[in-house]
Amino acid sequence: MNKYPDDFTFIVNGKKYQTNRFIAGLLSPKISQLHFTDESINEYNINTQNPGDFDDILSFVNFEPKLLSKNDILFISEIFRQLGNDEYFKIYSNYQETLTIDNVLSRLEDKLLFSRSTFHPSLNLFDCSFLDEEISFISKHFCDIIQDEQRKPKYNFQTGEKINNNERHFHDLDIEILEIILQNPNLKLYNEDFLFDFIFSLFEKSIDNSKCLKLFENVKFEYLSANSIEKFISIFDFEDITKPIWSSICQRLLLTPSTDKNENDNNNRYTSKIIQIPYKNTINEGLFHYLREKYSNDPYDYGIVEITASSVVSDSQEYQPKNSINLFDDNNNIFESKDLPNQWICYKFNNFHFKLLKYQIRTWDFEVNFHHLRNWVIETSNDGNKWNEIDQQKNCKSLNSNKNSCIFHVKSSSSDFVQFIRLRQIGHNWYDKDYLIFNSIEFYGELME
Repeated sequence: MNKYPDDFTFIVNGKKYQTNRFIAGLLSPKISQLHFTDESINEYNINTQNPGDFDDILSFVNFEPKLLSKNDILFISEIFRQLGNDEYFKIYSNYQETLTIDNVLSRLEDKLLFSRSTFHPSLNLFDCSFLDEEISFISKHFCDIIQDEQRKPKYNFQTGEKINNNERHFHDLDIEILEIILQNPNLKLYNEDFLFDFIFSLFEKSIDNSKCLKLFENVKFEYLSANSIEKFISIFDFEDITKPIWSSICQRLLLTPSTDKNENDNNNRYTSKIIQIPYKNTINEGLFHYLREKYSNDPYDYGIVEITASSVVSDSQEYQPKNSINLFDDNNNIFESKDLPNQWICYKFNNFHFKLLKYQIRTWDFEVNFHHLRNWVIETSNDGNKWNEIDQQKNCKSLNSNKNSCIFHVKSSSSDFVQFIRLRQIGHNWYDKDYLIFNSIEFYGELME
């Protein structure tokens, strides 16, 4: 590298740094492009918000390892960004984190800003492949991201002032990027109305409605509800119609979509709706309460929850497995197994899956150190054969008293949407017997219908 004359100057925050044209081009694709159009360019100005030593960056070409502080990384990342060097994304710590619905929009906007400042402001003039990871993630979690934004408070309820948290918002993305997201094969929707409502809200807020109208080309009109069709007619001018929109409308005219067709023809496009069932520091407000309210019936009697057990102490109704989902203040019925090792009770969900995050158990009216739960595991399965342990309790004292309820957290990293949840005893109860006995149980987490 030293055989080349120092014929190029970087001026960083007012300070000059000498190097050669070869190294300058190596560090900056932007400078290489400038040299193609004007070989006489021999200096480049950079101003940064973060202080740092540009000599550290010039030393990178020697491929010598260097320990960098957090401040160094911020400075170097800012320099690389202005140089148009995509190593910026490998250095900046934010790009080493796992993508989430909280950080994906920020990363997408940062990459867009980088590319537009490096190449061209128009998306059509540069390769978008470097956005693939973010675009794919947003498409898969399209509904989750929108609903997350809707849940966040817009105003401080104490002061009444609008909250300005500088977060990126879905509605603020460029139409071109939104179109790429909506055309991604990984796009998941609850239903077609969800997508239509999102685009319709953009249309209502947009200054230039003509750009938003193009997004309707991504809607499958044959699967819209009558209400959405009516809303579309109210805003759409025949002069604005495009070939894709007309084609989709024709599909709507040619058929009346059934639920089966919607699911069979587009099972990769639609995802199930997720319902949050959080723990509210109360009793009787979990999954079984939700099902009881929704169907106006007992979940077991209605057939949406099957409850089985390894054994039951007797045929009497007051000891049956189905009693375990009764209200927590039911003092007349319990579940009780026989006095045998490894007793269990299992809950199978029909027509839905559940992700268990917390569970609550209420003990029976026994004195301390009697037949209360002491050693057990919680297991989940999707077929009833292969089980995954998500919680284990050994010598647990939390339930060793009468009519006591306690909340337990599962290992969230191991929890997933499942059809079976099983409580299995792995040791003696507090009376050193194998009877599995408790009053009621309730589940908290996420329901996928």
